[in-house]
Amino acid sequence: MALADLVVVMNHGRIEQAATAREVFNKPASAFVARFIGGHNVLPAAVARGARATAPSSPSAPTA
Repeated sequence: MALADLVVVMNHGRIEQAATAREVFNKPASAFVARFIGGHNVLPAAVARGARATAPSSPSAPTA
């Protein structure tokens, strides 16, 4: 991926995402793409009715 200008991730013959390697890694378009690139891009989360999504905090995770 380091040499590619464009990365295309396909799932069962369907394009899930076509973008630069950096964008695919940093902003996967779907859970499939995130798992394909590496499971570290998938975070466990829960959404309560009427509330914001939450995920476990990590010491290395950036804060907004």
